[in-house]
Amino acid sequence: LLLWWLTVAAFDNAPWPHYAVNLGLHWINALLLHAVLRRRVGSWWAVAGALAFACSPVAAGTVAWLSDRFDLLATAGVLWMILVIDGARDRAWVATRLALAAGVAAFSKETAIAGVAWAIVAIPALSDLSRHRRVGLFTAAVAPFAAMLLVRQMVLTSTNSAGLFADPIAT
Repeated sequence: LLLWWLTVAAFDNAPWPHYAVNLGLHWINALLLHAVLRRRVGSWWAVAGALAFACSPVAAGTVAWLSDRFDLLATAGVLWMILVIDGARDRAWVATRLALAAGVAAFSKETAIAGVAWAIVAIPALSDLSRHRRVGLFTAAVAPFAAMLLVRQMVLTSTNSAGLFADPIAT
């Protein structure tokens, strides 16, 4: 939502900048996917996979639906999380970058919880890292999602101006 507000503030409600932002996010996702695949399957397969993702007609709906930016951001956050965890052995500020990636994912859409599932599987496999560092990485991956769930709970259970609960289950 913040990115939507920033786009409106910069370009008003003209549709073309919103389409450009969505298309840019989609291409960023394709580049992130390329980086993730390059670590796993090599350069040529990574290029093929990223191009297939970028040109897929399935993705056209997400890019064309202006208010569906949250899916693009959640995808970017999860792919960034995977990339950061994969490079945890040879990079500085890994926990900070992982927390930022998880924050982008978590506060974009709840389905990005898949990034936590990846962290649960991938971080213990980094056996050459110290236990302290692995716990730090796990905390960096999980904390933004815990914060998102806490904020979500607070918003859904707070009363509005009419004195009604916003949570339909609680009423």
